[in-house]
Amino acid sequence: MDRTLTLARRANGWTSSAQVAAMATAHDHEQQCDNCGKPGASVLTDDGWQGTVQSCPESDRLRHIEEEQRRADRARATEADPRPLTPEDQALLAAEAYDWLAARPRVHDQSACIGPVDVEDMRIPRGEEPPTGTTLCIAAAVCHLAGYELRADPVARAYRMSVPIPHLAAWLLALTEDQPHALLNSLDNAAAMARLATLARRQ
Repeated sequence: MDRTLTLARRANGWTSSAQVAAMATAHDHEQQCDNCGKPGASVLTDDGWQGTVQSCPESDRLRHIEEEQRRADRARATEADPRPLTPEDQALLAAEAYDWLAARPRVHDQSACIGPVDVEDMRIPRGEEPPTGTTLCIAAAVCHLAGYELRADPVARAYRMSVPIPHLAAWLLALTEDQPHALLNSLDNAAAMARLATLARRQ
């Protein structure tokens, strides 16, 4: 399963860690089970007879657990009111941001959330690479990899969120009171990356 995709879904409040774990458990079982995936009986549909695949009782039980968790998530989660990430997901998000910025040194610039600083009405859709010449600070990279669309219109913010990007990033990573300034507001790229590496459990 795509860890980055599922992380972004959890960070946006669409999918809880419990549901992702249930999905992964069911998926792993079906990949390893000798009784799952075998051709089953054909069924008549509007498009004619269609083949089916078999599942075992354990697979049915695991998929039922996944569906129950999905229903619980839908009942209480909205994108505008995301649930907190687990400590494991916080470290994973920090690691994703560290690796993403380390692979794009020309993108990382702590001098502005989204640069160049005179850009207005800039939009960076979630999941897409920033336009050539655009720079992001660590906070913006964290929000971007968490699945939020970034906008500078003219205040840099995550779309549909009323809080500035640094505040959202601090919430996503559960930074303590003394950490946001040292990590998100530092103008020293190397020093900020070193602190991000610590959050990513790389040091």
